[in-house]
Amino acid sequence: MKSLVNALEALGYSWAYRVVNTTSFGLPHRRRRVFLVASTTLDPREVLFADECGGAAKPVANMDRPIGFYWTEGRRGMGLAVDGIPPLKIASGLGIPSTPAVLFPDGEVLTPSVEACEALQGFPRGWTDLNFGAKRSPRWSMVGNAVSVPAARWLAQRLDAPGEMLALRTRPLSTESAWPDAAYGNSNGHFVVEASERPSNVMAPSIETFRDSSWKPLSARALRGYLGRAREGGLRFPDGFLAALDKALVRQERKTPD
Repeated sequence: MKSLVNALEALGYSWAYRVVNTTSFGLPHRRRRVFLVASTTLDPREVLFADECGGAAKPVANMDRPIGFYWTEGRRGMGLAVDGIPPLKIASGLGIPSTPAVLFPDGEVLTPSVEACEALQGFPRGWTDLNFGAKRSPRWSMVGNAVSVPAARWLAQRLDAPGEMLALRTRPLSTESAWPDAAYGNSNGHFVVEASERPSNVMAPSIETFRDSSWKPLSARALRGYLGRAREGGLRFPDGFLAALDKALVRQERKTPD
């Protein structure tokens, strides 16, 4: 970030950036991304800091609500998302998808289809189905690399019609401190902005509304690997979470022993 903003300033740009979360735009997808605006004419603060809805209470994970997680993790991180999914990732270099899984209250552990993931990014289902003809479709990488549509729309609308920077608390950015979640820089210096990751406050529906017959059960092998890593790592998981995955594993082993 230091190299980036120094290069912008050397070219005469003022700049501002803010971490923004897709969940604030009505999608059950915890996706925190940095939006940076730089200009020699407009004030970037009037784009990124003209909207503020404040922080939201952290949702409590329990077995009555769906819990999204990355089944490739478990030892050092959980990647949990209550009634949603953690950030979608790109596919591997071979085009193999790395989708999250969701433990639903009925005990099913399912992975979303690419069409469901398109919807979870704000696209119409089938948006990336362009008949590439490749041996491995790039659709998963396209969805994983995408900027969530409603977040991009908010930014574009503010670029078209800047507002006024709200009376958010600011302080000088110390050269020795870590870069914060929101900041700006101009001829007066560099400043931290106490802005939340929620410029919007659209209530997200339950991840249940995205579930359909295209979702696939997480394999017994994947469940077994996740449970092993989770117990080796000793992280503190929500009460009942690992036990529910144990039950799902037993059901999967009965269906497709491996």
